[in-house]
Amino acid sequence: MTAQSATYGDSISVITLPVSEDGTWTIKESSATVGAAGTRTYTALFTPATENYNSREVTITVTVAKKTVAVPIVSNKTYTGTNLNSGLTDTELYTVTLDEGGIAEGNYSVTVTLTDPDNYAWQGSGDESVT
Repeated sequence: MTAQSATYGDSISVITLPVSEDGTWTIKESSATVGAAGTRTYTALFTPATENYNSREVTITVTVAKKTVAVPIVSNKTYTGTNLNSGLTDTELYTVTLDEGGIAEGNYSVTVTLTDPDNYAWQGSGDESVT
């Protein structure tokens, strides 16, 4: 069987198994997803439809890519004379690690950091944090 690819969080059903009139192929592992990003191996089992064939197991290699996360967009703020910041809040995918804000007119830095950089990547960037 050929090497395959998937994305973190994908169902194990994305693994393509051969179609055969002589029996069925199934994945032996019972997990619902393909697992963490990286190279994973799974065992496929061929169960024959008749006694004319033997059962067979083969190893399938799956390269699991990190799932991409869109970089949050901070809208422009209208000067009010009071301290303004980005308005971003932590999510299950990232935390706001810097949100300096300010009173004066100008640009201010905001940094968000992925909570699980082993399995997620910022869209368009390989960095763990974006500013």
